Amino acid sequence: MIKAVNFSSSQKAYLWLGQFLLVVAALLYIQFSPSAEKLSLNADLLSIFETKQRANKLSPIEQITERVSQQASHKQIVLVSANEVNKAIAKADEFAQSLRALPLIDSVQVRFSEIPTLEQIVEQYQPYQHQVITRAFKQRLLQGDKDDIFAYQFALLSQPSNQAVALTAAQDPSLSLADFLSQPATTGGALQLEQEHLVAKYQGEYFVLVSFVSSQASINIDAAQQLVAQFHQLIAQDSEAFLYTGAMFYTSKASQVGQSEMQLYGSISIVATLLLLALVYRSFIAMVMTSSLIVISFLYGYLALSICYQQVSVIALVFSITLIGIAADYSFHALTEMRYRQQNAKLEQGNPIANITSSLTMGYITTGAGYALLLLAPFILFKQIAIFTLFGLLGALLTVLLLYPLVAPLLDGASEKSKPLPKIAFAIHGMQQTLVAFILRFKHVCIILFALILAYTAELVIDDDVRDYYRVDSDLAKNEAEVKAALKQKWDLQYFLLRSDSEQSLLQLEEQLTDALVPLIEQGELGAYSAVSQFVPSLKRQQENQTLINSALEQGAFQQIRQLLAQANWQFNKEQAPLLPQSWLASPLGKVYQAQWFQKQDNYYAIVKLSGIKDIRALSLLSEKLSRLVPEIESDNKVYFIDKTGQISKQLNQFSQQLLLVIVAAIIAALAVFIWRYGLNRALIAILTPVFALLCAFSISFLLQGHLNIFNLVAGVLILALGLDYSVFYAEHGLCKKITLTTLMSALSSIFVFAILMLSSMPAINSFGLTVFVGVLITFVFAPIVTLTASKARPAKEHTE
Repeated sequence: MIKAVNFSSSQKAYLWLGQFLLVVAALLYIQFSPSAEKLSLNADLLSIFETKQRANKLSPIEQITERVSQQASHKQIVLVSANEVNKAIAKADEFAQSLRALPLIDSVQVRFSEIPTLEQIVEQYQPYQHQVITRAFKQRLLQGDKDDIFAYQFALLSQPSNQAVALTAAQDPSLSLADFLSQPATTGGALQLEQEHLVAKYQGEYFVLVSFVSSQASINIDAAQQLVAQFHQLIAQDSEAFLYTGAMFYTSKASQVGQSEMQLYGSISIVATLLLLALVYRSFIAMVMTSSLIVISFLYGYLALSICYQQVSVIALVFSITLIGIAADYSFHALTEMRYRQQNAKLEQGNPIANITSSLTMGYITTGAGYALLLLAPFILFKQIAIFTLFGLLGALLTVLLLYPLVAPLLDGASEKSKPLPKIAFAIHGMQQTLVAFILRFKHVCIILFALILAYTAELVIDDDVRDYYRVDSDLAKNEAEVKAALKQKWDLQYFLLRSDSEQSLLQLEEQLTDALVPLIEQGELGAYSAVSQFVPSLKRQQENQTLINSALEQGAFQQIRQLLAQANWQFNKEQAPLLPQSWLASPLGKVYQAQWFQKQDNYYAIVKLSGIKDIRALSLLSEKLSRLVPEIESDNKVYFIDKTGQISKQLNQFSQQLLLVIVAAIIAALAVFIWRYGLNRALIAILTPVFALLCAFSISFLLQGHLNIFNLVAGVLILALGLDYSVFYAEHGLCKKITLTTLMSALSSIFVFAILMLSSMPAINSFGLTVFVGVLITFVFAPIVTLTASKARPAKEHTE
């Protein structure tokens, strides 16, 4: 049996004050000491899967994808518009200059002098003119007749704005090079180089491209909000002339909406809880004590996180607010015991909460056992939630046991009379007695109902698609859509990453991939791709192209176009030097694509960008298929489809499976503690109550949402913790009116704090609030059934009126 250690009032005061001053001193040191690392927040979902040594454990592929992701989160795109090119360029230059003055901007690019002109590209490719041909030209040489080939060539001649034809026809009357240089990947699509600026014409306006890189990743919430606010100040006078998109804008908006909602709903829940306290306890001191206890528990949890981590996920902190419900529960038990104590209580003068000390301690042990299991989970988010909650609740428990008895006289003022319980406690108590009698009478039906609910929840589907966790702001979505329309192409976040041990095998692998992407484009499942092999074919393909052009020439396939261009005496040059990646990457055009080709250790890597993706699964299956086929070329070849969003969703799904196991383990751990304390029969019923509430909450959430997600499961942890706490007090004290009042207070405060989150516009938070509301309500209703059995620890007794 758990026994409280007896301390005098002065000892309790010194003990509590001493440990609290240590906590405050440690917090002040961490916050203000130059040598201490302050705890920072970030909104990067992948950070919840990290360990402290994660950076040192990344594989080369993970390092590359991490680098690409960081570059994408830093870089933002702005289009500055005007009705004349010169005005748009002048406005863009002025805007870029203003951006450079902002402290959080690392670099701004508005001039693109390194972008090659068409003349430079023609000069670069003329030595390799028959080694590079387009897929369409090649298809006509292989499958078409002379008339088909000539019709294709004549169509090129009929394009008056096609400068590539005019620059290459004299040297290459086959027009294969002109056709190659006319493809959008070479010409730059909608963007044209004007006065060293990239300009696109869209809906009668001229748009000048400006890109900037933030000095801090856009996942940093404070930096993102500060920078976005400064950005909007710069464009405030002519905001309609600016289109913008980038991760930083989405992060800032999401955090802004989240913070405003939390402030609104937090204020409502706090006011509602305080009114509840005032109504039940009729004491300002009770409100101050409960509010102080929540603040104190938060300080303990925050200190623990600050000691253990330098950076914490904002999701971990949001989930850790579940601490509020449990800490407030401790306060309600103590306040009820002190406010509505019996006149003849022997321990009233020494310790007015002595009757519930063991119950509070047992509640902490069972709750703590569940949260402690989170420390064994593989993901850092679990560990952060566990540390915050364990130490936060420890601070709450110490405060209730040591400090609350000292302020008990202030709760009653000068009155020494026993206060009558509110009438609602008697009404709810009567209903509970009726419910317990009903369940006892129809226990077999209740067992069958429990079994049916259990069978149903076994079929529930967990879907952690991260794209369902938030709603994209309509203005930002409109901006991004207009940017894509103006540029006629904006690369998606998904891409292919290819690996090989030589440049030529990597080019061949990339050609295999792009050949497989063409059918997807024709079927409308993909818009376009960008690959180095579009500009530098493998040596094998260069030879194939040369042979194909020479064969067509010998067969007279180019006779009509040569006569039209008066190039009847033109001779094919068979002695062309090969086009190699290294020399091409050093060229003006190649420099633009250097980020898509690089060497790391003993391997070469290539990135194939994608746009207009309609079927992500098809691309994922394609990478798996190619990875199985390529070993016949080179054993070290590998194709990866990189989908950051899909990766997060997949890891969240693993996270959910781990959390389910943790919930089961917490139930088993609590059952073991309850068996030790109360015996097998009462322990089983005490555990079944929160488990039943948990299953019902999951089932109803599934019916309303169509699936469960990680937020529903984390809400389940709170339901289990509160349910176990209710079971402990009913098991310790029986079906009494004080416990009825306390559990009612706890349930209502939990509903005020968490159920209001159902109103959130963020689906993730909405899911959390829904599950908590259903679970807490059902837990409160059925918690008294633990009193159906006798306790081994002590007989159930009515310790109040």
